[in-house]
This record gives sequence, C-alpha cells and structure tokens, in this order.
Amino acid sequence: MAFRKVEIAGHVFDVAALKDAAGLLDDPVYAKRFVDEDFAPYGLELWPASFVLADLLLRTEPWGERRALELGCGVGLVSIAASRAGWNVLATDHYDLALEFARYNAGRCGVEVGAFDHMDWRTPPDYRPFDLVFASDVLYQREDHAPILGCVERYLSQTGTCWIVDPNRPSADRFPDAVIADGHFSCEASSHEAQVGESKPMTARMFKLRRVGDRKSQT
Repeated sequence: MAFRKVEIAGHVFDVAALKDAAGLLDDPVYAKRFVDEDFAPYGLELWPASFVLADLLLRTEPWGERRALELGCGVGLVSIAASRAGWNVLATDHYDLALEFARYNAGRCGVEVGAFDHMDWRTPPDYRPFDLVFASDVLYQREDHAPILGCVERYLSQTGTCWIVDPNRPSADRFPDAVIADGHFSCEASSHEAQVGESKPMTARMFKLRRVGDRKSQT
C-alpha cells in the first residue's frame, strides 16, 4: 500500500491505494478469490480516468437535489472529490475491500461522504433516483457495458445526467453504439484533460448520458 497526496483543481487529497494491484495476486488468499469469484484487485489502484472525473466534478456546481451515485468507487477518490464539491454521494463498489479503502480515505481527507454500499451491477439493489450517476474506468470489459447501462437506467432521475469517464481504451469505443441501441439515452462523447499537481496532464473521454426526450439543459 502507498500513500499519495494529489492536487486536483486546487484541492489536495491524501489517499491510500495499492501501488501494484497485480502484486496482490501473489497472496494465495486473493489468488483463490480471483479464481473463485473472478476477483481482480485493480479497483484498489488510482487510475488516470478517476483524476479527470474528480477534476470535472470539482469544477462543476451541483444541481437539482444534489444526490449522486458512483458506480465502482474503488479507493474513493472521485466520491470524495464529489462530496467536497457539494454532492450528497452514495459510493458503491462490488468489493468490500475497496469500500474499506474508500471509507478510510474519506477520513484521511476530512470529507464526509453521504454513504457507502456494496453493489453488484448484475443484481443492483433498490435506491431512489439520483440527479447524477458517475463512474470512471469501468468500460474495460465489454460484457460489463450492458449491466452498467442497466444500473444507469434504474438509478438516473428523469432529468439527471450520467458521466462515465474512460482513459481512451479500445474496449469503450463501441459504448456509444450500445447506449443508442439500448434506446433509453442519448450519448455525447467529449475529451477532457486534468492537471494533477506538477505531473503531465492526464487525458480521458467522457460519455455523457441523458434520458431520451429530456430537453432540460444540464452541465
């Protein structure tokens, strides 16, 4: 595990994450989980797309009732940034260890996240609708695209917006086609860049989803 201070949009976050998630698979306990549960610990690292999404959230004024949901929060950086920006966030992840990291990091950053909960995209729990649903780096497996869209359809309010940020992975190239084929959302793709401290700017693309027929202008 490594501790890292990152500066995004003028805010400093002190977070713990795995430096090399793949190395966790050398542990026989996690190696067995990888086989038995298709468990991969990569959500316990900090990925570039999460920095870009955190930057976007910190630069945007919350709207509506300010309720937001993160799908796949990992170590919690984006939910922590969204909470600091003024959103009332429910941070979710499939892995309890990721949720432990996220809770711990929220405490390290002195930020109160609304709630944390376990979620499997294929058997999603019941929540009332959210004004914003967001996720980063979740489109790396095409078989996950349909369950993710199912969660967005289930949880996004009628006038809400969904932001999914991806680090330009080829596996996400056809995601807009899947959105249009689903028939419930429009999909707008755009490129974004975030400066994290003094490092080289990080780039990613955002897929912005809105329910078909929604004419209300949202950020």
